[in-house]
Amino acid sequence: MKSWLKMLLLTPSLVEQESEVVIEITLTWRHLLALAALVVAVSLLVVYYSQLKLAAMSLLGIPLAEVKLDVETYKPGSTMRVEVCPIAELKGEELRVLVVDPKGEVAYTVVFRAEEGCTALEVLLKSDSPAGTYTVVVRSRERALAAKRFEVLPG
Repeated sequence: MKSWLKMLLLTPSLVEQESEVVIEITLTWRHLLALAALVVAVSLLVVYYSQLKLAAMSLLGIPLAEVKLDVETYKPGSTMRVEVCPIAELKGEELRVLVVDPKGEVAYTVVFRAEEGCTALEVLLKSDSPAGTYTVVVRSRERALAAKRFEVLPG
């Protein structure tokens, strides 16, 4: 099924007379289908832009958050000061900060809602925390955003 669209363009000629130009455009069902697909694609891009951006950043290895510690070495029973700085697109999301011990087990979990800028947290290490290399991991849903290692010295 074909439809014809005629457009009239009036342009002045060199001798001050008006001339008529007729442009015919053939639109087939394939053209209309391609246009509809383009409209759907743009709509989805607008709706899911932030999720697509986060996924692309993650695939490219661009950090989605930064973890800062007050020191790199702690003793059992001391207080860790952790600063988490997520990217702006994560504002409002629930983030989890996990402290993983040398055995790979989660020793501490702190949950907070990301705000603009950095969030400071304090974690009190148990007095019987085993010595070794620990890891602070920041997660959003099922996605790891950042990680940082630190040492706990023998008590």
